[in-house]
Amino acid sequence: MDRKTILIVLVCMLVLIGSQWVINKIYPPVPKKPKLIPQIEVTNAPEAVATNVAPEIKPAPLTALPSPKEERPPEQIVALSNSFVRVEFTSWGGGIRSVELLRHRANGHGYALLNGPDVTPALAVVGLPGASTNDVFEIQQTDARTVMMRSATGVTKTLSLSNDYVIAGNISLPKELAATETDLFVVVGSATPVQPKESPVYLAVDWQNAPQFFSRDLSRVTSRAKKDMNQEPIHAAWVAVKSQYFTMIFSPATNAIRVSYAPVDLPPLPEMAGSTTPLHGVTATAEVPLAKPADGDGTCTFTYTPTKPGAWRVPITLNLPRGSLPISGSEYRPVFNP
Repeated sequence: MDRKTILIVLVCMLVLIGSQWVINKIYPPVPKKPKLIPQIEVTNAPEAVATNVAPEIKPAPLTALPSPKEERPPEQIVALSNSFVRVEFTSWGGGIRSVELLRHRANGHGYALLNGPDVTPALAVVGLPGASTNDVFEIQQTDARTVMMRSATGVTKTLSLSNDYVIAGNISLPKELAATETDLFVVVGSATPVQPKESPVYLAVDWQNAPQFFSRDLSRVTSRAKKDMNQEPIHAAWVAVKSQYFTMIFSPATNAIRVSYAPVDLPPLPEMAGSTTPLHGVTATAEVPLAKPADGDGTCTFTYTPTKPGAWRVPITLNLPRGSLPISGSEYRPVFNP
């Protein structure tokens, strides 16, 4: 490249740079507006809720064992029995402490024991003021087959044993308490191993939504409980907890609308003395709408059946399309099948 060419290139570069400076002088650039940082206003006013957001569903309370530090009067126990079962009712929580199945042996000695003293009493009510699982009831046997329990707040439970496995029950709330409650959270019970070698894979919570059957085994119950997903809306005629060999069926007069479940830790069985193997069970609570007659009281009527699977069946007599639901639970009652 000769000297003349180099000079031409240099002149062009100077003209380019100079023209840019001249343009900026004649037409100065508009400065960019600074971005404003939004101010967070502190207020005590409630947060606005979008109208297209579904309202939060109030979680159903789960069963809970009484606190060992809580001082209560001595436990009162009343037992009813027939040739099939021996049922113990407790004043602590006002429910079923245990059920012995008199036609079934446990590991060759003693009778099979359902629920038991180490878990929440079956048919106790969770979260009901003055009549919950940790409250104390007056308990009396009114006849050879009937027990009545009454809380300090006037909640009355009447439980009658039939000639077989069925227990007919009614929970009655005085009008003052019924006016503040819409549903009852009734403990279905806790399914636990009866024998040391019993497989935990059979421990489960079951229910039936019309023709559809649902089951949550111990593994799934534990997994969902860790994620706080152990409550499900249902429309079920019955809810049950079961082990490999036995079951407890809660069947309200009106369909249960929600089920809650959780794993429970258990002490070792007597035959497992010295064993370090952990023992687990499953517990469940059914949410049932409270019926309110004209007198203003609240009632919940049900049957409760502790038995062996196969001794009971749930007939599906209606020809309903898949996914349809009955108006009430009366179409799907457990029927004895000896």
